[in-house]
Amino acid sequence: MRLVALVTALLDTLLVASPAAAEVPEGRVVWTRKLPAGTASSPVFLATGEVVLGARDGRLYALDAGTGAVRWSVLLRGKRPAAALDASPVVAPGGTILLGSDDGTLYGVRDRKRVLAVPLGEVVRATVSVGPDGSIAVGCRDDKVYLLSPKGQVRWVFPTGGDVDAVTFADANTILAGSDDGLLYAIDAAQGTQRWTVEVGAPVRGQPLARGRVWLFAGLDGVVRGVSPEGKVLWRFQASGAVAAPLAIGPEGRLYVASRGGQLAALDLEGRVLWRLPVPDHLEAAPAVGADRIAFGANDRKLRVLSKDGVPLWQHTAAAPIHTRPLLSGRRVIYADLAGNVYAVEPP
Repeated sequence: MRLVALVTALLDTLLVASPAAAEVPEGRVVWTRKLPAGTASSPVFLATGEVVLGARDGRLYALDAGTGAVRWSVLLRGKRPAAALDASPVVAPGGTILLGSDDGTLYGVRDRKRVLAVPLGEVVRATVSVGPDGSIAVGCRDDKVYLLSPKGQVRWVFPTGGDVDAVTFADANTILAGSDDGLLYAIDAAQGTQRWTVEVGAPVRGQPLARGRVWLFAGLDGVVRGVSPEGKVLWRFQASGAVAAPLAIGPEGRLYVASRGGQLAALDLEGRVLWRLPVPDHLEAAPAVGADRIAFGANDRKLRVLSKDGVPLWQHTAAAPIHTRPLLSGRRVIYADLAGNVYAVEPP
């Protein structure tokens, strides 16, 4: 047993890429934009060439991707005072931008106007998931999962035993929801009834993923699990610490795991480690993955850009910790820090 442990440790060491920080050049800033408030909302692209993200002043901001100029903003407020928009927006078919608010409302914005406001029970930090028919699945910190019609009518409500910050359509018929009660739920999308659960024993906060017949999720226990559509656990991977960030899959089919233990790991879809990159501080957001590079931010204020093999290419130092997922735009990377600074940077 000791020999097996030693061999495993040696293999893990060989899979770790950790060049000295001094060897990694600093990227060049193309533009920066300071929002009036901080943000934990990951930016997304619109077809118009704009980048949108929420902020803690209750506004949804649209920035010009080329210059960083604010093209427009919308104040999203219901009956309560304006609250933080820490959820990350999702663009639904038809162009409606969907995101939740700390005021307990799911909002929709289209053509620079609020077109949807659905009051739910509590804070909405979950990134919504849109089904093939336009249905909207959203988790809420009132311990429930909601399924809404494309126009915002509530179709059903599914109770769990804890806050729900993680939901996704695994297929047209099944919604996966992670709860702070330590369970992953598979819910019948048509009926809103439970199909099965997987017990984790720790909160499940990162948005699950589905890739064919392998459904993937992680918990604050630091374990990534691949499960079958029937709920059978196929494999487990122990990350370096708790995993609160969504998982990410690249175009080549690799799975990327960002952990609070200060490590980004790349796996195949059978849970085998391809490489690991340690960093000095914890990771709270998923990486952005392109055909030939990966970008991710960390609590140490560093944006890091890697090759697809996990080798650091360049980095950028922000003014505050980075808890959001970056965007890849050609050679550029666009990202936001917790203080509300949005950056566009490119290789030196």
